[in-house]
Amino acid sequence: MSFAALWSRRLLARVLSTVLCAVLVVLHPFSKYGGSSAFLALALKELVFSVQDNLAQQLEATILHLAGGLAAIGISFLAKYLATVAGTTTVDARSILAIFLMSISFLAGWLKSRLPRLTLSMRIACFISIWLLTTDTDQREPFAKQAKPYLWIILTPAITSLFASLVVLRWSSPQFACDLAAAFSELHSCLVHNLSDTFFQKDLEAGPSLKDSSIREELMGRTISLSTIYRQTAFDLRIGRINMKLIKPLIGIAEHLRRELSWGMSIPRHDFEGTALEATAVQTFHDPAFELGHAILDSMRAVEKVVLGCFVHTIFPRSVESEKAALFAAKRRLAAALSTVRLELKKFCDEWDTAADSPVDVPRNIFDLCLFMISLLQMARELQYALEICIDAIAAFEQSSLRLWYPRLTLAWLGMTPSTITLDERGSFLDEITPEMRTALTKEEALQAVAERGYTTLRCENTKLALEGRVLSLAWLCSLAYYAWNCPRVLRGRLEISRTLKATQHSPHLHHAFKNAAGVAFLSIPAFLPVNSPAQRWFAEYFGQWMLISYVWVLETNSGATWRVAYLRLSGTILGACYACIVSYLFQTNPYGLVSAIALAEIPISWVVINTKVPSLGVVTSVSMPPILFTPYFAEGPHPSPMVLASLRGGMIALGLVAALLMNSILYPRHCRVLFLDSTYHTIGYLSQLYMSLSRDLFHPHQNSSMIEKQRILKLEYAVRKALHRMSMLLSTMGDEISLVPKPIQRYHDIIIILSRLLDTFIGLRKVRENIPRKETVDAVAPQRREMISTVCISLFAAEQVFRGRQPLPQFLPSLHGALETLKRDIQDRIHQARVEEAGSLGLPLLYALAEIDAMTDMVDTVEQLLTVGRQLFGTSTWLQQTSLDLTITMSLHEDTGGRLRGL
Repeated sequence: MSFAALWSRRLLARVLSTVLCAVLVVLHPFSKYGGSSAFLALALKELVFSVQDNLAQQLEATILHLAGGLAAIGISFLAKYLATVAGTTTVDARSILAIFLMSISFLAGWLKSRLPRLTLSMRIACFISIWLLTTDTDQREPFAKQAKPYLWIILTPAITSLFASLVVLRWSSPQFACDLAAAFSELHSCLVHNLSDTFFQKDLEAGPSLKDSSIREELMGRTISLSTIYRQTAFDLRIGRINMKLIKPLIGIAEHLRRELSWGMSIPRHDFEGTALEATAVQTFHDPAFELGHAILDSMRAVEKVVLGCFVHTIFPRSVESEKAALFAAKRRLAAALSTVRLELKKFCDEWDTAADSPVDVPRNIFDLCLFMISLLQMARELQYALEICIDAIAAFEQSSLRLWYPRLTLAWLGMTPSTITLDERGSFLDEITPEMRTALTKEEALQAVAERGYTTLRCENTKLALEGRVLSLAWLCSLAYYAWNCPRVLRGRLEISRTLKATQHSPHLHHAFKNAAGVAFLSIPAFLPVNSPAQRWFAEYFGQWMLISYVWVLETNSGATWRVAYLRLSGTILGACYACIVSYLFQTNPYGLVSAIALAEIPISWVVINTKVPSLGVVTSVSMPPILFTPYFAEGPHPSPMVLASLRGGMIALGLVAALLMNSILYPRHCRVLFLDSTYHTIGYLSQLYMSLSRDLFHPHQNSSMIEKQRILKLEYAVRKALHRMSMLLSTMGDEISLVPKPIQRYHDIIIILSRLLDTFIGLRKVRENIPRKETVDAVAPQRREMISTVCISLFAAEQVFRGRQPLPQFLPSLHGALETLKRDIQDRIHQARVEEAGSLGLPLLYALAEIDAMTDMVDTVEQLLTVGRQLFGTSTWLQQTSLDLTITMSLHEDTGGRLRGL
């Protein structure tokens, strides 16, 4: 690793902030304001005020986290004041402190889950409240004397980190622009590989292929995350010249390009040898495809350069003439290549010899080539739009000056997971989109109940007659109660209350808040027992506050994330304690040695935090050292040895870890497997709706072309992409869970690949069907089309119910390939008949018709793969007699597992 790569700006700023904070801690004229716990400033510097990527992020973090810490001090001292009113040593006084600590923990847990941007603010609030409310519960010290150390402990790390960021970090570095440029760079590499692989061209440099599932998932994750990063950027403090909204449409364009590469070009074919038609097609498509492909590659490079030139490193004035020249050159080349390709393809379709090769005899390779060319045309159109966007961005850049872009302070801003939070727990903020449990009445059931009970004419008339009689009897009271309970206003109120209760009951934010408060309440019981009782003395002498802090920091919103954070933090605690013990024995209370040791350790710790996927390991290693190193330095009397201190801190942290694991794994588990399977059947349901919309558009193109229908389809596509991204994160987190029964991780991984391919195919089919010859391929084969649609819908519905109920699939389902072959044969017959009647009448739409057939073949293969995975995971509900061999294997497995296996 090079020296420049090691000493990044952020790493240098982290080391500088640590040295400054450590110097202020050891200097007695300054550290006396922090009291005997002044070393907590180093812990908060790492946990809350650590240096971020740029100055704008550091400013935001400083303001939010200072607000959280100061609010905790204010609320905690309000609790202490109310406790003194009730009496200094009474049970009521201790109860008030305990109730306030529980309330703060509940509110902090809810806000952390509901508004991720406040995560670290809530953690520092819990940190300060735990120390204030569990220390000096008998109120022997005045409030001002107690408040001064904690104000010093909060302000010192905030100021030192902000100062280091101001000196070292860049003022602004938009992550969205960098990630968008990286996405176009990866798309460029994948297209290079697909062009060379399809036509066996060796003049292009090698690059990754989208046929590789890892490349496909990485690129899909990048394009999906662009929307999230853009929303984060819109709410970040930024220094720049032009608005990010100008390049927002490039998010959708990058996704469209990825989709075309995925479903239209990832064709692992062999040599194109066979009929004369294949040789003619390859010869005809080769030159146009490469000319258009090179034009698309140039356009991608031009877009990448414009994004970097207009949004990255724009603090100082610079010229964008080179980017502008490349942009206009790419635009001219793309327009010329697109026009040439259209003419060549139309000529090929018109000159097709109908007598030699009928469409019934067309080989599969021709379908693949047609789909390949259609994808190139779609990519070219997308990049034409992208180049226009970049031209507008260049013009705005040249006319703008440097300015400060302020965030929009809204609930959406608070609900956005910020880049200032290191997501070392991998997927802890996934529960924002947790699917609602299907335990409530469906809409149809509720409507039937309303019809039966609320608006039955005969019963309502009898009720009114009974009320008008005004006879004070049991029947009159029952009628009055029935009328009051089922009148329209009360019924609407009942429905609203039901929805509210259901949302509250299944709210993951309230669940996390309750777990946060319950754990803190249980672990802090010794702190609120009578003064000098054995449990209270144990809590005070062994600093039980670290147990509570460890619980709050480890508790996450699902079991897998909690396990990951737990073992990383335990490992970091052990590493930090061992290092601190050695340094403490070497330097004891020498301030120069202590500061040097802290600064030396910060270099590898910062590298782990910045450059690895386990930043928790570095964070907790850094936090574990100050209590062991500086307790002897601030102690006025006898103090434990470093080994004893390390054991005590490690023991308290371990107790907090165990409590969090018990809470999230046994008492209130939220297993990633359950969340993953729930997301799977929801995603299949979204795909079913998307396919039905696609089918309606096919038969009624004008009826479903309204803006509302298009927005609904786009929302469905976004919901599927978001669910797939969430499933990928859940799968990675699932591997961190410790389970007695192994999980089929590879099969779950296959599900994500299959569903993403199905989404790409559906969207690609919609694009292709906009240009197919409707008379020959839709109207003439309407019955076969309806049969095909019904078969696909039944298969998707069966797959959805299997993953929803974890039940076996039926042994037999309608044949997808049978319906497809019938449709393909009839479509090809109609096309052949039309070309015989009028030679060359279809033109370029013929290419789209063949591409649609290839896309439908891929769709059927993908749905079959989904059903196969469902059978592998949940078995088959058979009614036909199995073979004797199958029965023998099944009975043997049944006996070996004690009858717990339901099927293979």
